[in-house]
Amino acid sequence: METFDILEKLEATSARLEKEAVLKQHLDHDGLKQAFVYAMDPYRTYGVIKFKVPAAASTASETAVPAFYGLLDRLAVRDLTGNAAKEALTQVFTKMTYTEQKWCQRVLTKKLRCGVDTTVNKMWPRLVPSFEVQLAAEVETTRTRNAFQIVPDEIRYPTYVDPKLDGLRMIAIKEKGVVTLYSRGGQVFENFPKVTQALQDLPEDNVVFDGEVMGENWNESQSVAFSSAGKKDDSDMFYNIFDCMTASQWRTQDCPQEYRARLAYLETLLLNDAQPAPSRLRMVKGREVADEVELLAFY
Repeated sequence: METFDILEKLEATSARLEKEAVLKQHLDHDGLKQAFVYAMDPYRTYGVIKFKVPAAASTASETAVPAFYGLLDRLAVRDLTGNAAKEALTQVFTKMTYTEQKWCQRVLTKKLRCGVDTTVNKMWPRLVPSFEVQLAAEVETTRTRNAFQIVPDEIRYPTYVDPKLDGLRMIAIKEKGVVTLYSRGGQVFENFPKVTQALQDLPEDNVVFDGEVMGENWNESQSVAFSSAGKKDDSDMFYNIFDCMTASQWRTQDCPQEYRARLAYLETLLLNDAQPAPSRLRMVKGREVADEVELLAFY
């Protein structure tokens, strides 16, 4: 059964168990697994969403879909960008049938819309990399009548504290000179060209930054982040960074360096005299505290 016929069947099936049954019938289908990887791998981004889609071909070509995946490989490393990328896509799509065009567009935009996003790795464990960020746990606090803050939860000292920022969580991944910005859920941010350029200007490559992007207030941050691409100016937006590691450590979710060491590394990238911090990038200034007195003083 052809890959796109299986995807059509999945789209037409509403029940989760029925979708799983369809997938179980095709566990050895390499073309289906390839489509899922290219469409769902959060670290594969192609830099093109809209392009001129030509009229569909009446008969399928054996070379069109393989050529499409080969083109996606080039787009992923930005070997082709801008108008050249759009023209290349248009040329490949001229040889596709309507169904092939439909599903290849969905792979390109990373929106298959066939209801198996959470099921694929259940069928094929670790086929698609997950996108996971470090999350905070809430600490219980109480206040006395004179507004003195008390932290009854047990905290192991010394510990590191930094300010809570009212921005949008952003993961910046720079690999082979290409910078991609992600939300905490893995959505690609495309509306921060000045932040992107500042990260590209850093000499360091194959590195991942964690932080929050902020404007003057929450509303501005939201407006720029989720507006149509290029509709909002990001001149007032800053990327406030509080952690970093190598790209390989991020992908394996295994970092042997303690936070203290990662902060020292981040400081060398952003704050030393030989490499002044680009104006869009800021290091979040926290501190290590020895006990609750120092913690509350910092708060």
